[in-house]
Amino acid sequence: MNVELSVREEAAHKIAVFLPNWVGDAVMATPALRNLRKQFPQSQITALHRPVIGSVLDGLDLVDRHVAISREQEKLWSTASTELIDQLQKKRFDLAILFPNSFRSAWLAWRMGAKRRVGFSRDGRGWLLTTRLTPKSRKIPNPVLDEYLRLVEAVGCQKDNRVMEQGLSEGDRVSYQKFQAQYSGFFQAVSRRYIVLNPGGAYGAAKHWPSKSFARLAQRIVADDSVGVVVLCGPAERPFAQQIVALADHPRVISVADFEVSL
Repeated sequence: MNVELSVREEAAHKIAVFLPNWVGDAVMATPALRNLRKQFPQSQITALHRPVIGSVLDGLDLVDRHVAISREQEKLWSTASTELIDQLQKKRFDLAILFPNSFRSAWLAWRMGAKRRVGFSRDGRGWLLTTRLTPKSRKIPNPVLDEYLRLVEAVGCQKDNRVMEQGLSEGDRVSYQKFQAQYSGFFQAVSRRYIVLNPGGAYGAAKHWPSKSFARLAQRIVADDSVGVVVLCGPAERPFAQQIVALADHPRVISVADFEVSL
């Protein structure tokens, strides 16, 4: 007698998710991860990522395990036998979902023996995948968040969730409380309704919107009397954040650049 299994009943028991290599992209992958968790609540989901990406998911229930892979380990993926590959093979993954488009990630998914490997077929890696998605043209603007949702849709997930998430450690919460205390006047004025801007980029001008443009956007946002703007920054972006606040020249546009405790 033939029995037709539902998507839930034939769910993979062990799922490996290769996360994006950049923090911003990892955050944009969280709606897809949430949909994956919703579709396969009983499966064990393992996230493979660079060490810095793990903090994005801290405090969230999107994955069960983390495997942090350093750049040094990445260089060894193509060798005949490595400790990393041996460890991953022992986990016997049923499904691997590849958010990065790199050949290297597809090679590792194949080497570690994942039974089903889902990713975009580009850069000559299609033969390493069992489920190959056709990437959309790079000439047409397309949010990477939607591409990530396409990946999990290919394994039966819905695309009804587009809410991004980011984990917070206890230290993050303490810092935020101190930030609120330091800028109490701002938070009282906006009733905690504010938009966050994050200037800067790893490749300089190629991915860095001009400070004047950020400032004009901030001015348009605060045209609503109940909304404020907080400009984020890392140590290298502090001058940009300060410049944006100066150009916007509005009491409801502030930054963390002068915050005494780093967020």
